[in-house]
Amino acid sequence: MTKMSLSAMLIAAAMIAAPGHAATFDFPSDMTSFSSATNGTGTIPASGQSAYMWTAGDYITQTITGTGLSAVSGFSNAFSYWTNLDADLTVAVLVNGTQVGSFTLNPCSNCDVADDESLSFSFAPISASGDYTISYVLQNTIAPGLGSIAFLDGGTGTLTGEGAVPEPATWALMLAGFGCVGFVMRRRAQQAAVSFV
Repeated sequence: MTKMSLSAMLIAAAMIAAPGHAATFDFPSDMTSFSSATNGTGTIPASGQSAYMWTAGDYITQTITGTGLSAVSGFSNAFSYWTNLDADLTVAVLVNGTQVGSFTLNPCSNCDVADDESLSFSFAPISASGDYTISYVLQNTIAPGLGSIAFLDGGTGTLTGEGAVPEPATWALMLAGFGCVGFVMRRRAQQAAVSFV
């Protein structure tokens, strides 16, 4: 076996062991929980919305499991919300309890409409075992009569990571490949040593 063939096999094995560094998921979705100081807690129903929120500390949250990412350093989200704000509302974005960014929704002049938002944040790596909890937390209280917000089901989120956690099956495949390469190389070395003239 030539050195070039061996190098190609090692590169292929390394690529198999390092799956993509992004995880895409639904957020907000019917897996997203909410808590409103005024309207109680629950889970956003499919094709529905959270309770209306206007108190600092109200939140939506969802744990994304099995991402295959050992650390994340980026988060993006495209989602919709229902609002009738007559005052600014700031919302903090948290990943595993660490604030990674925030966004501010501006007054919409006595509107009562659904609107869309797209966010993207980069941050210092946050390490975990592949499961990440995303939370949106209201940072200020809207005075009575000045509106509220409700988050709608149907958003799309993406976590990007620094590295991936290979699945056990991937490790097994990679080790089997290395074993085969070693076996073939050893066999060829033995055949070369026992050649007759």
